[in-house]
Amino acid sequence: MILLQKKRLSIYLPLLNSKRFAATVAAIAFIAASLFATATVVGQSLTNKNLRVSDSLNISTFLHPKKWVKLDYYGRIAFSPQFDKETRIIYLVVESNVNENKEVIKEKGDSKRSEEVAPLTEIQIYRDTKLQKYKKTFSSINYSLIEIQPVESCGHPGVMVLALGTESNKLYSGINIWIIEYYTEAHTISLTLLCKEDKFEEYKKAVETSFKSLIIF
Repeated sequence: MILLQKKRLSIYLPLLNSKRFAATVAAIAFIAASLFATATVVGQSLTNKNLRVSDSLNISTFLHPKKWVKLDYYGRIAFSPQFDKETRIIYLVVESNVNENKEVIKEKGDSKRSEEVAPLTEIQIYRDTKLQKYKKTFSSINYSLIEIQPVESCGHPGVMVLALGTESNKLYSGINIWIIEYYTEAHTISLTLLCKEDKFEEYKKAVETSFKSLIIF
């Protein structure tokens, strides 16, 4: 009986060993895959961190679209697709004075509003003033205004404008101009896309994602 059991065990041993070997290989493969996935995520995070660009005043940062290259656009930070330098995202941060329109701010700030509506802050009134200026600028003979609206990011009010240069516009004829601009107490942060009308849809999604990546400190 003992000899029979040993004989049966000797038959199953190769099978047991093969199963153990397969399990070991599977475990190693799983660990390797997990490490690769972790390394990939970390690598992507580091890549995104390295691709982020800050303005010279260190007021904000944003992530430009993948494979877009940095260039100097009349002394401003700009990015273009590798093989399409006519398409540009211009990144600009400048100092501004929210109180530059003091009379307008005072007038709007003193106006009576519903008790349910909070009084406008100076920065919100400044945004409304800029909104009206953009409406006037891009409703002229040189532009066709497609969309304009107030926006907000991280508590900072801003303006979004999308317009197309008309034939009478010698500089921007046939070019889409997409501006997103935010205001702090002392600065104006803007991202502007200049793109030919026939290429706008091609880049729109990537640029929109890039615009949304803007962080204001």
